Amino acid sequence: MRISVVIALSLIANPLHCFEMPGMVWLKTQFKMVQLQANCSTDTPNGIPVFTAPDKVLGMYQLMKDVHEVFTHYGIVYWVDSGTLLGAVRHQGIIPWDDDLDICLDKKSLETVYVLDPIFQRLGYRVTKVWGIVLRIEKKDDREVFADLLLTEQRKDNIYFTPHILTRMYRLLFGDNGLYGYRDGEEIFITKDELYPLKEYKFGNFAVMGPQAPMKYLESMYGKDVLEIAYQWHAHKNDFFHKLTKVKMHLTEKDRVPAQPIGPLEERVAALAATS
Repeated sequence: MRISVVIALSLIANPLHCFEMPGMVWLKTQFKMVQLQANCSTDTPNGIPVFTAPDKVLGMYQLMKDVHEVFTHYGIVYWVDSGTLLGAVRHQGIIPWDDDLDICLDKKSLETVYVLDPIFQRLGYRVTKVWGIVLRIEKKDDREVFADLLLTEQRKDNIYFTPHILTRMYRLLFGDNGLYGYRDGEEIFITKDELYPLKEYKFGNFAVMGPQAPMKYLESMYGKDVLEIAYQWHAHKNDFFHKLTKVKMHLTEKDRVPAQPIGPLEERVAALAATS
């Protein structure tokens, strides 16, 4: 059953990207990761990591800076998550081979984010949904520059990602794998004491907000050696049939240098607030 569903999805997918069915980008990414886990060795000495283009790096830094300043100005509590959090902790900026931004916020802030869409529109972005569920802030003239907004909820003393239909679909297609990972035998979480109070992390030449004690959470996501070993598994822009190689990197000091933008960042939010 699972194999037939995956084959059907592969036939539907358009490798030329002439169109995308809703949610197909997400499904293609998950399918590629399952292929990698099943077929690739744990170490590929001849693998070469694909570093993110400098112009995209500039766009990602500008987006993160703008989101941070907009959210801070309007009192929305957020924290960086996943690869963006790992970049803040390990590289003090964007991981050189990362190609998106991940941001968490409490699901109660959802409506406020929608209200802020006109502000983001004036900055050249739009607030949209991926498959009608997962929120995203993306650059209007370059959809490859985006930040996924991951909604969370607190249950007792732990903070979890808010469950949605994608969780059930993921398990149907790919088995008993957590959508965002596992910790202590259950879906991934961060404790309230690990998360709060939030603290600032250097991120390029500005600061972002993140958990005050993130290491147990990051180790649950990426492994105990997360500060010494890095893996590159996929890039969002790769098409469905692209042959990927899992690259394992023993990090050197050079590898820990964050991705560098090709130019200076603009003070856009402050200028916008001054004219509002």
